[in-house]
Amino acid sequence: MKINQVLYQAVLELKEKGNASPRLDAEIILAHLLDVDRIFLLVNKDQELDKSMVEKYKELISRRGKGEPVAYITGHKEFMGLDFIVNKHVLVPRPDTEVLVEYIAEYIYTNQSGQRLNILDLGTGSGAIGLSIASMFPHSKVSLIDISRNALEVAKENAIQLDIANVQFILSDCFENVHEKYHIIVSNPPYIPAKDIDGLQIEVSIHEPRKALDGGLDGLDFYRRITIEAREHLLNGGLLAFEIGYNQADEVKKLFKENGYLDVLVLKDLGGHDRVVVGTFIFS
Repeated sequence: MKINQVLYQAVLELKEKGNASPRLDAEIILAHLLDVDRIFLLVNKDQELDKSMVEKYKELISRRGKGEPVAYITGHKEFMGLDFIVNKHVLVPRPDTEVLVEYIAEYIYTNQSGQRLNILDLGTGSGAIGLSIASMFPHSKVSLIDISRNALEVAKENAIQLDIANVQFILSDCFENVHEKYHIIVSNPPYIPAKDIDGLQIEVSIHEPRKALDGGLDGLDFYRRITIEAREHLLNGGLLAFEIGYNQADEVKKLFKENGYLDVLVLKDLGGHDRVVVGTFIFS
C-alpha cells in the first residue's frame, strides 16, 4: 500500500472512533514509525510501504483509536522546544504548562540574573518543568522530586538525552526527604477533584497515571500541603509557583495569603484561563 492509502484508512478509522484530530494524529504516528518528518509523507505520498510496516502502523492506529495518547505511542512530546521522553508513568507535558516555565524564566532574568540559584521542581513527572528551567539556567542547581520511582526514572532518562547535568533527583513524598532551602519552588501538583477524573477525556482518565491527577475531594489537597510545608524550604524572599486548574485561582490565592505569602499573582494561559499562581515568602 502507498503512504496516502494507509493514511486515508487511518484517518477514517480515527474519525469513526470520535478522534478530534484524526489527520494530524495519523500523520504524526506514521512519521514516527518511518522515522521521518510529516513533510516527507506529503512529498512521498505515492511511496509503497511493505506489508510488515503497514501492519505495525495499523496496530499503532488501533491503540490511538482506543484513546491512548499520541505521545505514549511515539514515546515523545515536545515542551519548551525540547524533546521529552514520555510513557504511561508520567503525564503528557502540555502547552499550558509552558506559561509556568516562562514566568519562572522571566522572574529569574528580571530579579536574580547571574546568581547561582537553588530551584526545586516538586512532583516533576517527566521532568518537563525542572529540566526546561535547568537548561535555561545551567549555573543553577535544580532538584527534581517525585513520589513515583518510575516517574523519576523517566526524568533521569530525559536529563541524559537532553545533556542537562545541573540537576539532582530525589524520591520523596512532597518534602519528606528534602533537606535544603530554595530560591524557587515550582510545582504542577495533582489538582483534579477525585470525582471528576472518570469524566475527563479517555486519553487522561484511563491512560494517564491517576496518582498524578488526583488532588483529593476538591482538588486542593496538594496546594494546602505544599503552601504550608514550602515555608520551611524557601529562602527569605523565595518564590512559590503553582500550575492550577482553570477554576482554582481564588482558592489557591486564599491559601497563599493565609500562609503569609506576599505579592500573589494569577497568570492566564493562551486560552485566557487562570493557569498559574505565584507568591513570595518573607520571614517576619
